[in-house]
Amino acid sequence: MIIRTSFSDNDYTEDLKNYWDRFWFKNYYSASDKYKYLDDYDSLLKYRELYIEAHDLLDKVFLDKDKLTNADIEKFIEVIRKSILAYIEKEHLDSIKYLTTSLSIDIVDGVEDKCENGEVIYYFLETKQMVIL
Repeated sequence: MIIRTSFSDNDYTEDLKNYWDRFWFKNYYSASDKYKYLDDYDSLLKYRELYIEAHDLLDKVFLDKDKLTNADIEKFIEVIRKSILAYIEKEHLDSIKYLTTSLSIDIVDGVEDKCENGEVIYYFLETKQMVIL
């Protein structure tokens, strides 16, 4: 699976690169992290729910690819979207609205050899490699 991500602005490509560098170790779960250290029970439940949902979906993407539905793929893209925005929010709080609307994430079949102004990252999920164009 190849995931194409872009903010349509090469000023933020480094943030996407850093996100994908640590995708497997922590960044995929960034959206649930804001609930992780809160003291109330509801926050703990929310953290657990988001974490398990993200984990189960990632397992399905790898272990049951043939059973992925369009809804599963849309949900996977949405988990990635939320986790990218949660990951970069701390450093770019002043421009988070712009980044939220400009972030594009697509599952693509391949990569073309063309210039995309250094704005686009193609992440190869199974090999954990990326190409910046």
